[in-house]
Amino acid sequence: MPIAFSLTFIVTAIQFVGGLDNIKKLWTQINSKQDTSVEQNQLCCGFTKDSTNLYYNDTILKSADLNSFKVLNFNWAKDTNSVYFNGKPIPTIDSKTFRYLDYHYAIDKSNVYYDDQIIEGADATTFKHIDGTQDGKDKNFCYRYGEKVDCKVLLTDEE
Repeated sequence: MPIAFSLTFIVTAIQFVGGLDNIKKLWTQINSKQDTSVEQNQLCCGFTKDSTNLYYNDTILKSADLNSFKVLNFNWAKDTNSVYFNGKPIPTIDSKTFRYLDYHYAIDKSNVYYDDQIIEGADATTFKHIDGTQDGKDKNFCYRYGEKVDCKVLLTDEE
């Protein structure tokens, strides 16, 4: 009984899609197309590309360099010319020295950033992000969520 039901289902399905010849045509069309799968073009986090452009969501990143473009995390990407935060180039960031640290913090040769905002007064050469937290510190100050805080607050929370 189960075999008869299976055969009846298969025959009905073949008739539904237009017979074996139509299935062969569809199969040939699918296999002859170039691979334009999402995996090939989807980079990550809203960034996609085709043969000539990079996109953030549906917006073309006009200044982006297709060959050197890299997605760093859900918010940050960079190429040889620019650093992008949520798809927008940030002109104050030096692309060559930019490093994403973690938990929203990033640095370049001159500045410390919390998301795309410069943390005023932060020293880029000595800034350290405190692992697993929204905290950081440099030779002068301590920070939580990109804002200056009393360093005692950080020491109390770390212990």
